[in-house]
This record gives sequence, C-alpha cells and structure tokens, in this order.
Amino acid sequence: MILASAVVFPVNVFADETTSETAIIDLQADSSSEGDKGETPSLLPGDFFYFSKILIEKIRLALAIDDVKEAKLIAEYAAERLSEAEALFVDGNEEAALETMKKAIDNIDIAEDHVTNAEEDDSGETVEDETELEQAKEAVSQNIIALTAAMEKVKNPAAKAALQKNIEKSYAKLAKKIEKREKKQQLKTNEYSPEESAAALGIV
Repeated sequence: MILASAVVFPVNVFADETTSETAIIDLQADSSSEGDKGETPSLLPGDFFYFSKILIEKIRLALAIDDVKEAKLIAEYAAERLSEAEALFVDGNEEAALETMKKAIDNIDIAEDHVTNAEEDDSGETVEDETELEQAKEAVSQNIIALTAAMEKVKNPAAKAALQKNIEKSYAKLAKKIEKREKKQQLKTNEYSPEESAAALGIV
C-alpha cells in the first residue's frame, strides 16, 4: 500500500484539490501504520523504494501546524529509524544500522527542540494542547530508552564509542532542557521574589 500511494501521489497532485487531499490523508495513514503495529519495517535504508517512505514522512511533517505536532511526528520518525536499525542489525548490515541510529539521534534532538519551543510559547494553550505536549515528551523519553537498548547491538568498538559520544552530547542537551523546564515549573507553583526567580532561571 505504501508503494502504491507513493507512485500514484504525484499524478493525483495534478488532478484536482479534493483528490490531492485524499491522497495525502492516505499517505499519512500508511506511513504511521508500521510504527503502530510494532512490526519490522517493510522498507529499510538501501531498499529501492525507501525514498518513497521518506517522502511520505516529509509530506506529513509539512502538514504539521505547530511545534507540538511536529515534535510528535519527529519523535515517531525517530522510533521508526530505531526499528529500521534493529532490522538492519538482524540482517548483519551494521554500517547501515549505525547511520540509521545517527539519524534517530538527530530526530530526537529536533523533537526535543520543538517541545522546548512549545513550552516557551504557551499562549492560548488548551487542555488538548497540554495532553499532546505530554505525549510528545513521553515519545522522546521512549526513544531515548530504545536508543540505549539499540546500543547493545553495536559490536564495532570504534563505531560504538563514536555513537556513544553523540548520545552523551544529546543527553547533556536534554538534561539542561529538562532542568530548565523543572525550574520554570517550580516558578509557576511557588511564589518567588524577582531576585529569587532570576536566580532560579540562571539569569543572575
């Protein structure tokens, strides 16, 4: 179904607006189906039609309307990259698996950036927005857990050390963001003087 949608989509774009919108909706459903089932991805890096899978992801991301939805999507893509890496390890293609894991790390970083942006811009936030934001945070956390587990499959010592270095840098960035997030939340729930508030946020 993914391949059919990817091939038909460019034709539908020139048909009419209604048909094009329907095609995009179909692509969204197809792209997310693999991750939801938790099955081995049907398309892996190196497969002939893998580009169509990435194209669908880019289309879905282009349709995201805010930081929270982008964070959720990119976290989903990170999870998919990790699933692909696991399948590549099983196939014995460690080099491709490592490259795919690096892409997962990049996606995790980007997703966390969007989460941070959403938290800083909380104007007009609804209960639904808050729920989606928590879901995005949870997705990022699950990706980090999955990434740590995937590291155990890396056998090449040099590659493992390089990948570990990238992960540690990402962890350090995440730790700083989480610390700042917790301080900000503390300011919301406790009364501080202006001087104490500035000190808590590291302004002075």
